[in-house]
Amino acid sequence: MLKQRCSGCFHTVGPGRPPRSPLGLFRAFIVMRMKGIRSLREMTRLLDVDTRLRKLCLVKEDEKGYPRSVLSRFIRKVGEDNLTRIIEEKVVKLLIDRIVEEKAEIILESFALKQTSQREK
Repeated sequence: MLKQRCSGCFHTVGPGRPPRSPLGLFRAFIVMRMKGIRSLREMTRLLDVDTRLRKLCLVKEDEKGYPRSVLSRFIRKVGEDNLTRIIEEKVVKLLIDRIVEEKAEIILESFALKQTSQREK
C-alpha cells in the first residue's frame, strides 16, 4: 500500500529527470520524526553531512542529498495528512516491535540466570 501510494506520485517513463527514490524520501521523513527534526532545511543539511543517514535514506554515494525542494514536493504529492498518518503508523509499529524485542531479551536473560543459579546449588 505504501509503495503504491508513494510510487504512484512519480513518473516512471517518459522525458525528464528520473525521480529520486520514493522509499528513500519516505525514510527521510521517518528519520525526521524519530530524531525530532522539524525543518526540511535541517534535514537536507544532515543528509549532506551524515553518511549513515545517507545510507538509511537510500542516497547513493555519487548523488547529492535530497534538496529541500524534493522533500517539499514529496509532501505535496503524497499529501501532508496521508504522509503524517503513514509515518505515525510506521513509527508506532517500530516502537512496538522494539519493545517486544526488549521484553524477549529480558525473558531470555532471566531464564539464563535462573539456570545458572540452579546449577550452582
